[in-house]
Amino acid sequence: MPDYRRNYVAGGTYFFTCVTHCRAPILTSALGRRCLRQAIVRVRRDYPFQIVATVPLPDHWHSVWTLPAGDSRYPMRWMRIKEEFTEAWLARGGSELPQSESRKRRRQRGVWHNRYWEHTVRDDDDLKRCVDYIHWNPCKHGLLLLRARLFPLPKQGGRAHEDQGQPDRPQTEDHSARAEGQAAPTHDPDGNRMG
Repeated sequence: MPDYRRNYVAGGTYFFTCVTHCRAPILTSALGRRCLRQAIVRVRRDYPFQIVATVPLPDHWHSVWTLPAGDSRYPMRWMRIKEEFTEAWLARGGSELPQSESRKRRRQRGVWHNRYWEHTVRDDDDLKRCVDYIHWNPCKHGLLLLRARLFPLPKQGGRAHEDQGQPDRPQTEDHSARAEGQAAPTHDPDGNRMG
């Protein structure tokens, strides 16, 4: 069995991709959106984190999070979000896909893929690439015709504000010193080129 290694940076910023079991298109249904929002709210109440950018697509979800200073427990947050979502999804009439014997032995439900993809954000340029990827991803999958930033932005005082269209960037220490030596991701979990 492969040895999956995660990078843990206390107070770090991370890019994640989480996929539904067998890529079932459930996340953008009315029930899926409601269950996902409820799961995130509940987990953030108990284990805070900042959402820098996020986009749910029918069968997967991209998100950039910043954890509180001194906290690197994102796996626990993912476990809780998946549990909360699954419980609400099934209780409200959502269905799960058939399970293999192996998944049944490990007590996994047919709602989520058992793993997720994680990348530790190294610096502001890396954060920009990750957020841009999240903004463009729905277009890549044919879900939007134009990128949102192509539309005219509201003006402040007769001119565009320099931060318009930019994510609410977290105020953190220098990322490059925390994840020194890591290369920026060039491809997403599906093998598609980023940035």
